Formats: sequence, C-alpha cells, structure tokens
Amino acid sequence: MEHSAQFDLGVVQRIEAEALGVPGQRTFRILLQGGSVTACLWLEKEQLQALALGIEQVLLQLPKARRGEPADDQPAEGSWPSSHDIEFKIGQLALGYDESCDLIVLLVHELEADPEGPATLHLKATRDLMERFSHQAQ
Repeated sequence: MEHSAQFDLGVVQRIEAEALGVPGQRTFRILLQGGSVTACLWLEKEQLQALALGIEQVLLQLPKARRGEPADDQPAEGSWPSSHDIEFKIGQLALGYDESCDLIVLLVHELEADPEGPATLHLKATRDLMERFSHQAQ
C-alpha cells in the first residue's frame, strides 16, 4: 500500500474515540498518539460507526496472529493534551493491513482534501489496539 501522506504517525501507541456534548448534539473525534505527536480528528457519528465495523471486518479476515515477541501493547494512560499537533475534520477513511509487520493501516483524508490524492494522515496500529478502539467506538 503506497502512501505519501502529509503526516505519518508511524505505529501509534494510543487511539481513542470520544464523544463530546449531550446526546443528540454530540460531536465525535478520534485522538491519536504516535511517538510525541498527538492528533485530533473530528468526524461524524456515522463515520465512526463505519470505521469500527470496518476494523472488525479486517480483523476477521486476517490470518491468526503470528507467534513471536510478545508485543508491548498496553495502551498508554493519562489525559490528552489540550492542544494537538495535528487537528482536522475527516472526509474519507481507508483501512488496510500490512502483512510484513502484522499491523492495521489507516489512511485519513481531510474533508477539504482531494480523495484521489495522497492521504492527509497515515498510521499503523497493532491488532489489539485497533480491536480495543473498535469496541470503544461502538
């Protein structure tokens, strides 16, 4: 999967879904941390639900996880910073799988970006991290 994203977070340590506001008037966002960089990606409720379902479908299609070094895949704890290095509204999302490193790939296009052009943000995450995110997002 070729990419030349504007932002490449690499393998993220944290990914969380968050709903802000009162039911019926909520706004939704995904918070990400890759190394020392944090991102706040705003999206519609339907986009978040579709992403969670897409992650589940990708995970179901994957071969059994490889046996090797145990992953240090405990989610980082603590609060998120009040401002983020990257922040935008999501227009389009694409999920994939990188077999060479057994990681889930997420390509994110900013709302104003050309959906045919390169992704605005690129990241990879472990199966466990994405599974936890999928359950949280639902």
